[in-house]
Amino acid sequence: MRKACRFSVCIVLIFLTTRWQSCTGDLFLREHKLGEDYFTSVQSLTYLVTVENKLLNLLEKHLDFLREIDPEFEHDLYAWFGDHLAAVENPEEYVSHPITSYQLIKRLTVDWMDFRSTIIEKAPANFTDELKKEIEPYFPGVSDLNGAVHGISFLCSVYTMSFADFMQGRFLDRQYDVSLTVFDVLEMTYVSLTNNRIINACLMSIELLYRDDYPVKVLQESMGLYESVMKALNATGNYQMSNGLSNLLYRKFHNETLPEKPERVMQNEFIGKQRDLLETIQKKEKRTNMMLEEDSREVVMEDFKRFCAFCKYPNLSRSLLNKSLSCRYKTDLPFLKLSPLKMEELNLDPLVALFHDAISDKDIQFLKDAAIPQMQRAVVVNYDKESHQEKGQNYSDSRISETAWLNEGDHPVTDVLLDRLNVRIAMMTSRRIMTSESLQVNNYGLGGYFAPHFDALHYNPGFLKPNNDLDNREATVMFYMSDVEQGGSTVFLDLQLVVPPQKGAALCWYNLKPDRTVDLDTLHGACPVLVGSKWVCNKWIHRFADDHSSSIPQTALIAS
Repeated sequence: MRKACRFSVCIVLIFLTTRWQSCTGDLFLREHKLGEDYFTSVQSLTYLVTVENKLLNLLEKHLDFLREIDPEFEHDLYAWFGDHLAAVENPEEYVSHPITSYQLIKRLTVDWMDFRSTIIEKAPANFTDELKKEIEPYFPGVSDLNGAVHGISFLCSVYTMSFADFMQGRFLDRQYDVSLTVFDVLEMTYVSLTNNRIINACLMSIELLYRDDYPVKVLQESMGLYESVMKALNATGNYQMSNGLSNLLYRKFHNETLPEKPERVMQNEFIGKQRDLLETIQKKEKRTNMMLEEDSREVVMEDFKRFCAFCKYPNLSRSLLNKSLSCRYKTDLPFLKLSPLKMEELNLDPLVALFHDAISDKDIQFLKDAAIPQMQRAVVVNYDKESHQEKGQNYSDSRISETAWLNEGDHPVTDVLLDRLNVRIAMMTSRRIMTSESLQVNNYGLGGYFAPHFDALHYNPGFLKPNNDLDNREATVMFYMSDVEQGGSTVFLDLQLVVPPQKGAALCWYNLKPDRTVDLDTLHGACPVLVGSKWVCNKWIHRFADDHSSSIPQTALIAS
């Protein structure tokens, strides 16, 4: 039996080595990928498939040594190869699903550390040297495991999915051929508890007890975790949940029939009842300067509830019901007479427009290839409200993605494409591209999203001290570089507008009013990516406070 197993392992490894030998060179040795934060983009998660492949190749080379320690290791290794083979078939597709991307991170953190602890002291020097110098520096870290678990919980919250459905791969109206194992969920429960997400840990524990494939032996071994969850619930005053969990445990141990599950077993307390989300869509209180100035928790929470509601129910977008909107060819410039832009009006005041076929697949791939070596975790900029001065940048849970800036002048080949895009952007916006930022390329990660925000960097001078030396983002042009299987829409909260990603299209809007104040109706966010890989690139066109010469009225954008 062992010989047959070893033969199968070798056959798989021959395939893996041939399939991935080109991925273990310079691409794998990107210095800035040392460490953590793989979870923040699908592109980075694909590198973990390469990392896992190198690890499995090393283990296969030392299979005789592993067999001497424990013959069962060969069987465990073969099972690992089976999981890895699914990732090798299509790495991007594999890590674009939250279940399989979490399982990949778990294999290279929790599972590997358990395996490592049993072999490392007896391992030969050449094994440990290669492991520590060439493979482990590229492993994901604790932040990746925490980020993956939080991302899954966040997806369940925003899209109001029960954790039971998520475990079985049922995402809204779609069933996927993947699922979480009992051991996957136990680890998620532990991670949630250690990160003080006690309610999530409790709800995950409850769902486990209702599973038919939860062996009693494993349940007994995980009693310490259940006790910790109940202790944390009691410490935070959640006595009813603690008692309910205790009752379920008792029944499970004694093979008694469990009571029918509550209808909202995985309803996150942060979002509230699903019907509340539907009701809050109808609430559109006019946003005021004072609301922004106070930045109260109540306003932020209300905005986020509405954001989540539109993410789950994109068919409620007001643009679908507005008969005054139209689609047209934009032909107001001489060049556009020959090659008009396909423009779809989504909102008139402020103007929001979607340009179809704005960028080709070839140009999209070129931008990706140029951006990938520079990708870094996205940051948010902090500004002082009084001075308008930047206070610094930091990572934030409000933005889960990686970015790269493509600067004009860095490379002559890239410059040709950037110049061509600038011309097209100028035609779309009827705005001279004299003062603008470099092109920013973004790829979202596990549960990747961007919370509601304004693109304008400096708020309304009506309630903040103006500084006329500062420039501001007058217009935004965002190119969609990929389709997204589920999720990832752009939502304008106060406009009640939802725009799903459409590869090749460009979304354009103005952030400032004619008097240079921020248009508060441009508050927008990027819905979490449920399944898929979302790529976008942004171009922000600036306007200095005392600049009037280069401004073109918004109405020029809809000229035909």
